[in-house]
Amino acid sequence: MNRPTWVLRRWQRECLDKWIQNRGRGVAYVATGAGKTLLALAAVHALETRPELGSGAVRVRIVVPKVFLAAAWRAALTRELGVPHSEIGLCCGGAARRDAKFLIYVVNSARDRLARRILRELSAGGRVFLICDECHHCAAEANAKIFDFIPHLLGLPGRFFALGLSATPGSPAERTALVRTLGAEIYRYGPAEALRDGIMSRCRVVNIAISLTPDEREAYEEIDEQLIACLIRLKKLAPSLEGLSGRLFFDTVLRLSRSQASPKTSREAGRFLNLTYRRRAIVHTASYRIRCAAALTARLERDSRVLIFAERVDTVEAVFAVLNRLYPGRAGRFYGALGPAVKCAALEDYKSGARSLLVTCRALDEGLNIPETDTGIIVSCSSSDRQRIQRAGRVLRPAPPDSPRRDRVKTLYYFYVPETPEDAEFLPAGVPGLETLSMAFDEKTGEFVCPDYDALCAAVLEAVARKTVSPALYDELIRNLRLAGVRGDWLLPPEDCERALRAARDVAERNYWLTVRRLARERGAV
Repeated sequence: MNRPTWVLRRWQRECLDKWIQNRGRGVAYVATGAGKTLLALAAVHALETRPELGSGAVRVRIVVPKVFLAAAWRAALTRELGVPHSEIGLCCGGAARRDAKFLIYVVNSARDRLARRILRELSAGGRVFLICDECHHCAAEANAKIFDFIPHLLGLPGRFFALGLSATPGSPAERTALVRTLGAEIYRYGPAEALRDGIMSRCRVVNIAISLTPDEREAYEEIDEQLIACLIRLKKLAPSLEGLSGRLFFDTVLRLSRSQASPKTSREAGRFLNLTYRRRAIVHTASYRIRCAAALTARLERDSRVLIFAERVDTVEAVFAVLNRLYPGRAGRFYGALGPAVKCAALEDYKSGARSLLVTCRALDEGLNIPETDTGIIVSCSSSDRQRIQRAGRVLRPAPPDSPRRDRVKTLYYFYVPETPEDAEFLPAGVPGLETLSMAFDEKTGEFVCPDYDALCAAVLEAVARKTVSPALYDELIRNLRLAGVRGDWLLPPEDCERALRAARDVAERNYWLTVRRLARERGAV
């Protein structure tokens, strides 16, 4: 293992010190893209070099939720610590791998194998370091077997070390389960701190309201009426539901639906959940989401690297079909049911820039590290804060210092249907470095409506009307105004517009930034 050449960030040094003080055990909740992997590798190095943690070789066992994350960890071990591939084993898909100093398990493979291996290695006098990436997955009941060795540690003191990593704290039950297995929470470093420290990029969130079609609205309202009546009946049968809300409410209803104590209550709870899922499906598959995604991508810069998220595979396929028709060869798709070769090719093409649009669902919510991504489009999503933070993290990683995208404000577009349970904002306002903008998609015209921006455009056009402008130049002005509104560049200060203007690569780009600069000056004069 090579001597590392990295320089740890302040939060990484603080967190590592806390982990060492806690005798090499603990869970850290750290914003996506802030450097969790490097923290873990620094802990590996500390176990080899810090006398207060003991002495002797350490076997490192890493658990990840998905196969592509295993490959990312192997690359990081080689890149940062110089570990040759011969010392790294991948355990996934049922394949048995020989012993190695570093073993990386996908969680499904770890359930039935890892506990016995760790106990065997500890019993033989070895030292073991268990790293659980996206450790909230390890708190699930189905994954409890991973930690079957924990009760035997009393007779094996000082030789087991653990580090759990996650972007978001889970429920109290999940956190309690992780404390029992990996150790107490030792550090928390959220998106606000990462934005403040410049570890995450400046970000703009554009919340876009879309409509349901008349048929979708009718179906939604019919189910909504049934749902209200069902809820009234259910609360009469289960008064304990009164006062509950959010995740706790739905967890309680789910438990009631599986209970054998009262068949009538169980049936009503099951009916309530079924109606909820049907109503949610209408919202998530709203047909105007596809049209809005197409209209939006048409207004982005051609060299933008865009991740497009949906909740359902059929939506992924529908968006991909439209984009593949509009931009042949530029779009790819990634989801669990696709074959390994197809998924690998899609990721590699996106990483290399061969394809600039990648449509996915939950399969890439975690772990994807492509800093060149500058735009995220959330076609549909759940209400889970964890999912939203994970998806935002796919976009907010800063581009490399030598990248032409380094100074771009990264943008997240979020589609929602008003007058439904969907939130009108993707992320909470007031986060440092976070700009928010709200607009609506007009499905009849295919345009985006923002009253504040429309008023600003009217003022610019009124000023232009007093001058002699050629029809061609006027048409280009209109086109640039349409682009700037959706991209959000009109929110930039004049000095940022000046920098972009000086860096323009051609006449069209220069004219675009001249338009944006005029908008910025007009906005400052209002």
